[in-house]
Amino acid sequence: MLHTPRSTRRLVFSSGIVLTARCLLALGGVVAAVLIAGRFGAGQESDAYFTARLIPVVFSMSLGTAFNLAFLPVYTQTLHEQGERAAARLAGDFRNLTLGVSLAAAVAYVLLADWIVALLAPGFSADAQRLTVTLTRIMAASIVFVNLYAVMDSVLNSGHRYAVSSLASLCLPAGTLVGILVLDGVFAMQMAGVAAGVLAGAAIQFLVVTPSVRDKFHGLPSLAGLRSPQLHAVLRQFTALMFVIGASQVNLAVNRMIASLVGEGAVSAFGFAFVLIGLAPALVAMPVFKVLYPELLHFVAAGDRAALRRLFQTNLFVIAFLTFPLVMIFASFATPIVGLTFQYGQFDALAGERTADVIRYLSISLWPSVTSILVNYYFCATGRASLPARVGVVLVGVNAALAYTLMRVMDVGGIALANSLVALVNLAVMGVLLSRDLGGLGLRSLVGPLGKTAAAAVCAGLALSYSGDWLAPAVDLRTVFHKVAAYGGLVAASLGIYFAVNLLLRNRKMLELAAVIRGGLRPEAASGSELEAAAELLP
Repeated sequence: MLHTPRSTRRLVFSSGIVLTARCLLALGGVVAAVLIAGRFGAGQESDAYFTARLIPVVFSMSLGTAFNLAFLPVYTQTLHEQGERAAARLAGDFRNLTLGVSLAAAVAYVLLADWIVALLAPGFSADAQRLTVTLTRIMAASIVFVNLYAVMDSVLNSGHRYAVSSLASLCLPAGTLVGILVLDGVFAMQMAGVAAGVLAGAAIQFLVVTPSVRDKFHGLPSLAGLRSPQLHAVLRQFTALMFVIGASQVNLAVNRMIASLVGEGAVSAFGFAFVLIGLAPALVAMPVFKVLYPELLHFVAAGDRAALRRLFQTNLFVIAFLTFPLVMIFASFATPIVGLTFQYGQFDALAGERTADVIRYLSISLWPSVTSILVNYYFCATGRASLPARVGVVLVGVNAALAYTLMRVMDVGGIALANSLVALVNLAVMGVLLSRDLGGLGLRSLVGPLGKTAAAAVCAGLALSYSGDWLAPAVDLRTVFHKVAAYGGLVAASLGIYFAVNLLLRNRKMLELAAVIRGGLRPEAASGSELEAAAELLP
């Protein structure tokens, strides 16, 4: 299927809106983490904060992806087959159920906070556990607001209305910043103020998006609504997706649990590292996948396996091309990156070393983790989310055993390495299952382009590492301005080397990708070959 210039432009524009919001969201998260590192360091307070927000914020935000994947296909089908009123009734039933379950979860989280914290952080001191319980109870209501926002976001996505929900998502980091700068900075509420800011941001996010979807939801809570066949179809898919999303989140929780056994500051090292490592899926994967998923549903519905194979062949390269340089930067330059972003105020040298180790080893997981998202989207689109869920559940045990073993030898870096190794195994298993399902993926045609991309990334990484070693003693880096200028210049130069080596090796896929971008931005001027390349990337 070849996209018209108008549809190509719409997809590129929609991806641009989501990407811009994601960039601002990621920037807000980094700024908040920098302020927390400087104010509280990587000690008891930061350990408590990152543990307390794990379920009400991190896990609930991940459920938003499950809401989209489970709700969107059924809602779209209901809208097309039964009309807007039936679709609004389904949306209302799903919202009402989400509200009830979220309220119950928030109340249970408050009442059981002591036991939950003891499970999540067995290595914390008594004081650290008490602080974590307090922060947990403050942020518990975020579960309700984040989940309701996710339902409304799904409805907006079905109509390709990405701007409102994308902008509303910025309220969450904005609330965190208000908590740090105002509630703590002005009113001296310390970490409790930060937690209150997180809660306020989640509530405002929900309130901002509500007016845009008010006419998309019909029906008050009722038992009749719970018996809706369409709602049951959503719940069946969502239950399976819960295991897919839950497996990755349980791995995250397990890693934090094991890190708490290392000692004070280890959990914070993971928290600060994930802020930076999380930029890759936030900026590379989610904006494109969020727009791509509705189109993927059409491919699956049409049963066009040839088009699906082309889609995966092209996007496997796109993901590799975008993530390989990130792996190179994080692995080669982890220590300077941590020094530039977090090494201020109460954030000491030991915290910097631990955070850099976590970043270095977690970077290995970037490509398999982001690629796995695309593969999981396919199985979700085909209604078989239980397949990646079963694989994920098995790998949770593998991750726990491997993380604990490596932690005893490599400190927190061992936990991060275990996470990356499990991500590679997960991609290998899911890749085999996907290939069988589609009758092969034609991966032989990707061996050359992927090999050239990897070689270019290695060359750029070596240049970055050696130039960084030379720069440190040779240049005055005492001010933030000098650090940003020097390190930014080195990273820019290494990226230039990355593109240059790809060109020297005549990486055909990279040239096709450039044609896609030109065709998407200038569809009226795109040549036939450019649109053919665009057809491979965008379904």
